[in-house]
Amino acid sequence: MSIFSRLFGGKKAAAEIDDTQSNVEEFISLIRIYYQASIVAHVGITNLNVVPEFAMYKRVMRIPTVSGKVGIAERSHVRKFMISNYKMPESFFKEIDASIRRNCKGLRDVQGYFFLFGNFTNDLMTYLSTQAQWKLQAAMIFKSFLRPTVKSVVHKMLNKNDWSDAVAARSANKLRASVAQLAYSSDWIVEFAYQVFSESKKDAKKK
Repeated sequence: MSIFSRLFGGKKAAAEIDDTQSNVEEFISLIRIYYQASIVAHVGITNLNVVPEFAMYKRVMRIPTVSGKVGIAERSHVRKFMISNYKMPESFFKEIDASIRRNCKGLRDVQGYFFLFGNFTNDLMTYLSTQAQWKLQAAMIFKSFLRPTVKSVVHKMLNKNDWSDAVAARSANKLRASVAQLAYSSDWIVEFAYQVFSESKKDAKKK
């Protein structure tokens, strides 16, 4: 039974979300729901059509609105679930909330922020997959090696200056600019990437 089957109380309810999602897709979906819930709570979005995954999550889970403010209870619910099931630190979610407060001063900033975050995560995973492919493939065999390997590659991405590969240098500089704007720590980036690769390993075992 998938994460969403367990989360939403069985296959019938989970089918509304998509019970065929891979582990990676489920993880990313939960991350997006958390982002949407945090933005809804911070900005005060009332038209939930602009945050469709959050809207479906709220509807299926039947989470009541707290003190007339949408997003607070939903954000807490997703955070607790991810901490319990993925063993993620509380600081990971605090950094998301701080990034949203920093970048989303009003409704007009939301779309741009979603675009920025989406590009960052795509660029990050592309960089890691291309620049450290063999290291990550080896680390995927032994789970205890995965986090240290991701941490090493992320550290290099954020701090290396003497690049011999111009393409890698451009990719790293682009990522550094996004990291500065999003205001994420290296620990946050490592945690996110580690979870994606960890869930990818689970998906590979299913095949």
